[in-house]
Amino acid sequence: MYRKRFRNTKKRPGSTYLEMARECGLKFDRWMKLEDVKTMEGMREVILLEHFMEQVHPDLKFELISHGVDDIMEAGRRADCYCEALGFCKDDQGSKRSFFNKAEGQHKSKNNSYTMSSGQYQKPYNY
Repeated sequence: MYRKRFRNTKKRPGSTYLEMARECGLKFDRWMKLEDVKTMEGMREVILLEHFMEQVHPDLKFELISHGVDDIMEAGRRADCYCEALGFCKDDQGSKRSFFNKAEGQHKSKNNSYTMSSGQYQKPYNY
């Protein structure tokens, strides 16, 4: 929530740039506090992981979030493993096709979730 508020901060009509700068700083501080960041290295991880998550396919993002990945290098390793396990080559990973498409052993149910042989996955929410 605070991440989005920080990223969406804009100068309001009638306000000064100094007020906008102050608002940016407050929202950033709240975001880092929520993430329990205490060091520069922690801040680096939060920002890098946020950027990484914005670059991957939504299905892959859901998988990483659901497994509690909080390290950028671990996110990269797990993303590569998921793609390899699903049969995606390095060139396919950036494509728009769904990781959980209608393929053998998979189908979309009425409640907007995907059933696979290994279990059921809810459609990801916005991070």
